[in-house]
Amino acid sequence: MNTGMNLTFDLLATTRNEAAVGVLTSSLAAEDPRIRCRGLEALLRRRSQRGALQVLEVWENLTDAELQTVQAHPAAMQPVVAEVLAGPADHPLWNAAVDALRMLSLAELLPGLIERTEASGERQIRGPLMAATIELCSTLGVAARRGREVAGLRLPVIRRLAEAVRRFEFHRCEGLCVAFLAASRWSDCELSLLLGEGSRTARSLGPPLAHSTLPAVVQLLAGFVCRRELPEVVREAIRSRSDEAFREQLLQCISASPSTTTRRNLRALGPLACLADWRTVAGRTRPAHHAALVHAHSVTCTDPLQQLAVTLDVLVQANRDADAAVAHALMKLPRLEEAEFLRGLTAALATEAPAKPSDPLARLVWRVLQVLDHPNPAVVAGLRSLLWPLHLERLLERGEGLRDLASEQLGALIRRINPTAAEQIADELRHPVLARRLRAIETVRACGVYESLEPLLLNMVEHDHREAQVRVVESLGAETSVASLELLRRLDEGPEGTLRDAARRALAERQPSAGRQASAEAS
Repeated sequence: MNTGMNLTFDLLATTRNEAAVGVLTSSLAAEDPRIRCRGLEALLRRRSQRGALQVLEVWENLTDAELQTVQAHPAAMQPVVAEVLAGPADHPLWNAAVDALRMLSLAELLPGLIERTEASGERQIRGPLMAATIELCSTLGVAARRGREVAGLRLPVIRRLAEAVRRFEFHRCEGLCVAFLAASRWSDCELSLLLGEGSRTARSLGPPLAHSTLPAVVQLLAGFVCRRELPEVVREAIRSRSDEAFREQLLQCISASPSTTTRRNLRALGPLACLADWRTVAGRTRPAHHAALVHAHSVTCTDPLQQLAVTLDVLVQANRDADAAVAHALMKLPRLEEAEFLRGLTAALATEAPAKPSDPLARLVWRVLQVLDHPNPAVVAGLRSLLWPLHLERLLERGEGLRDLASEQLGALIRRINPTAAEQIADELRHPVLARRLRAIETVRACGVYESLEPLLLNMVEHDHREAQVRVVESLGAETSVASLELLRRLDEGPEGTLRDAARRALAERQPSAGRQASAEAS
């Protein structure tokens, strides 16, 4: 556009001659879009009521570029929009004024609009004004929660909405309750008062908290999990909501490193409906929230097996960012009953890949075994803590109870969990207390470390206490080394006694035919 045209529009925008409004209005019908934009801008710069009315009259015909021009001058449109909305709903510019209210975010008009909405029983007035009010309140509330509040703009709106909520029994407009929640911040005294224990208004705010899908309300409700005060109506709403939008917002508030307050609130809330479907919740949660999911489930879920299942799901599906949360949750998991664990372990070890155990507990144990080689040491430590019945200290305590569990697979697993098993058992075999040595002898077979300890064990047969000698000889029945076989044959030919009887039993286990021959000779 040439310089002369620019000077013309600048003159029309600043002159005191009201005839300029008519000239600029006519420019809105020009074919050249550049002339229309410059005329619209000049008309808004004049801030005249007549010019703003002209803009509303052509509102539906404005292009996107022209609407952007209007958005740059909200103050010029505000008085006219307020005047039109204060009139009857059949005003020809009513719909245009409502659109302008929403597009220009004229939050200064909200107190008056709230009063009009509350007092009006006409659907054609309450409906559009309520929708615009909720939208503007949402913008105010989200900005306030992010620390970007415009000073002096939201507080009058909150106070007016609080009055409307207190009069809910009279106007029965639930949208005003939604608008109040959307515009509120957790620290607002009005919100604390209206949600307080025993408050009549809490019953009015409960349904919007529990059912509203408005993002601003969902954000407000989920954010309470991080606050010191958790009103009962808020607790009920958090417990009952099962929608995906709320779950994602809640997990975002919990974060990958929840505070002590957040954990305390989650513990007080107990099981949550949004996390109830534990079999699929990890797959339906965004990877960025997997760490928070593990924290939330470990605190709110009361079933250890469900906790473990969700934690393993996250461990398999998530990126490494969730490892710290997974390790923490694994270390906090309650211990499984030893008998139940061993039953599940036996079934898991008996399952050949790629099949998976059908028993739920066996499947969980099998899944734990599949991830034992995880690259994160903290996660591996957590997984090993779940396998506590296979820790060497516990195996040494069980003693004779290990005989029924011994197997090659189990021995390999025990050695994975206890890398220094052979050295520790050797120390126990040399212990001066007989009972400790006897338990260590039983552990040798379960751990499958006989080859490493054979010289020490054979030496015990020669020089240890008779009971220890018998235990060692009996354990040789499961071994295959030449040295142990020669020792058993030598004892079999020795003098009568418990040691020769033990040798024959061991030979019968290793060589049934030789065992039968030795028994026949004895008879």
